[in-house]
Amino acid sequence: MDLSRPRCRLWRKLVLVASLLACGITQASSQMYISPDPFTGLKGFQSLLTVNNAPKDVQEYSWHRGANDTEENLIISYNTTSHSQQKGPVYSGRETVSHTGALLIKGSQLNDTGNYTARAAAFSDTQRATGWLEVREFEIPGISVNTSIVLEDVDSVVAICHTNNTDVQWYVAHTLVSSSERTAISPDTKTVIIKRVKNYDSPLQCGVKIVLGTVTQRSELIYLTMAYGPSYVMILSEPGNNNGILPAEISSHVEMVCVFNGAPESKYRCIHSGSLLSFSEKNITLPSLTWDQMGRYRCIVENNLTQLTLHEEVQVQHPRECRRFSQSITMSAFLLDFLMAWSILGYVLLFTLILVGLIRCYSTSLLACGIRQASSQIYIAPDSLIGVERYSSSLAVENAPEDVQEYSWHRGANDTEENLIISYNTTSHSRRDGPMYSGRESVSIRGTLRIWRSQLNDTGNYTVRVDTISDTQRAAGWLEVRELEIPQISVNTTSVVDGEDAVAATCYTNDSHIQWYVNYVPVSGNYRMTISPDNKTLVIRIFGRLDSPLQCGIEILPELIQKSDLVYVTVACECSGVVRVKPGVGLRVFPGRSSKTSRTGESGM
Repeated sequence: MDLSRPRCRLWRKLVLVASLLACGITQASSQMYISPDPFTGLKGFQSLLTVNNAPKDVQEYSWHRGANDTEENLIISYNTTSHSQQKGPVYSGRETVSHTGALLIKGSQLNDTGNYTARAAAFSDTQRATGWLEVREFEIPGISVNTSIVLEDVDSVVAICHTNNTDVQWYVAHTLVSSSERTAISPDTKTVIIKRVKNYDSPLQCGVKIVLGTVTQRSELIYLTMAYGPSYVMILSEPGNNNGILPAEISSHVEMVCVFNGAPESKYRCIHSGSLLSFSEKNITLPSLTWDQMGRYRCIVENNLTQLTLHEEVQVQHPRECRRFSQSITMSAFLLDFLMAWSILGYVLLFTLILVGLIRCYSTSLLACGIRQASSQIYIAPDSLIGVERYSSSLAVENAPEDVQEYSWHRGANDTEENLIISYNTTSHSRRDGPMYSGRESVSIRGTLRIWRSQLNDTGNYTVRVDTISDTQRAAGWLEVRELEIPQISVNTTSVVDGEDAVAATCYTNDSHIQWYVNYVPVSGNYRMTISPDNKTLVIRIFGRLDSPLQCGIEILPELIQKSDLVYVTVACECSGVVRVKPGVGLRVFPGRSSKTSRTGESGM
């Protein structure tokens, strides 16, 4: 294009104007403005108002509350030359100004919402800008659990976070958790299920992200009460008892105390020779022992939540003496000399008969005084609680001598110090933990080893060493811990109409001895409830609002039931063409169901 022509002169002027704009001539019309920081506007957090396009030669920044920059509205000012700040009439003690002119408000409050005016005084110019700050109150999530009292290592806990946020974080014992073998988080992240709750799974807490996902606001803490035990029972006495035998003289002072563990604190009762003692203290004090007070004392400990019962007993008796044996030996020696004299005179036959009788009597006397204990061998006999995961296991010592000084239990087939689990001194009533001690073992005064909350890896050989004054005996036994079966339950429907529908529940287990529970109460077959011959199916006809929840259980140990999860059935009542769920459940409408009368009429057509 030829720019020397008249038409091209206009193009030359336009190109010149464009060049001026590109060179920054527009800066003269630039205006200072205020922009809030992305993190600004939440109660309790800091808010930051930034000045943009301020002159480069600013001498002072001043911030004012409101839409003007009067001295009465001054919050604070900052001198860029002296680096000093001057506080104004509306200064609250939470404001500061940076060297770039930004206003920082610490601990923002709801009444900080409003207009803010910044004035930038330079050598050549003074500019002003007004901006709006809005402080909002952020959401604090709520939390609830289905139960706060749980059976440790058996029960499950369901926690719900009440929030409108869809990105919920869960904290167990103050630690952030995700889905795992024992922990399940729902797809909307608002529900967490913890299976087989342990004592370190408390407290529970949920949190939601605020402030662009960098700050987490947490709910209150929910603490769980763990129920466990009892895992051991001991009777400590003065004078001390040995292998369950407490020797005491008549008129002497005897004191016994029942020691056990468990939470909540277990109930206990004491029985003397089959009769329940009237007092409820753990201590049994006999100031002056009588013949009537001798006998067997048993301490029984029960935990209603864990359904565990343990007991320990001691026998109070007069010290045993072998005077009868000594007298028998003396009389037998005299009789032997007498018979030998007569045998010389020819009574050989009579001597033979008497000698045979003497030998029998002599042997009987020896056995009565416990001489045969030297040939008896100790052995380990697992009791009825052994072999079930999560419950206590016991290894009892049989045929132990009466003068035992110490019981020591070892893991494996030998009794080396490296394999020591725990030992118990019967004289000082003290225990010593070894390298293999896991924190779950205890030894009773009779030498029984109890393992609390048995685990599958507890399976194996165990060796006990019994030290007496004159001898040391050893015995090895095998403990096998089987995995605990937890029955599962399902129903054909979880929503019924009150008094009209039927519900069929099935219990999934390999056990044939099944107990059914309706609304937490054990039930058997009746006119409304039918249980199948294999006990695995329960049918409830005319299901009512008092028939929920459902649960099944199996007997894993004598007097110990392992129950399934609870299954809740939503029960609705039908009236005026709508089916209304019981309060707190919701509302459902069934087409074609107008009333009980109309249903009867339809059935007759």
